[in-house]
Amino acid sequence: MKTGVCIALVLGFFLFASPATAADPSCRELEREYVGATFIAKEPLYDTVIGYAGIIKLERDKQEIRPGATVRVKDIECGGSRVEVTLKQVTEGREHNKVEIRFRISKIEREAAAGMSDFRKMWAFVLDDVPSGEEPASGSELY
Repeated sequence: MKTGVCIALVLGFFLFASPATAADPSCRELEREYVGATFIAKEPLYDTVIGYAGIIKLERDKQEIRPGATVRVKDIECGGSRVEVTLKQVTEGREHNKVEIRFRISKIEREAAAGMSDFRKMWAFVLDDVPSGEEPASGSELY
């Protein structure tokens, strides 16, 4: 009996969790724009939380991505009050050092008139575009 209830709860969670993300048009827009794209880290990235005014929390670790390193966006997940971005460092075509960073911007704020512009400003606190026509740096020569 307990096993059946547990299985039902797990299945219910997956059935209700997927439509919530799918119903979030701002999240789909972020996924289309950023997932698979390559950027340059402007700040050390490990357990980083970003808000409207800049970095709220910056935790450092041996596995961090250092400033100047090239990163690829692997995944974006949106919740009610945040956007979580999974990044991997790219060095000589190989991906390593997976980190997750969080942006404190709610679904209501993302879907407001200036919401995506606000998110892009927050993004620019920690990540920069790869200069066009140039090979991205690996970041290892900075340290």
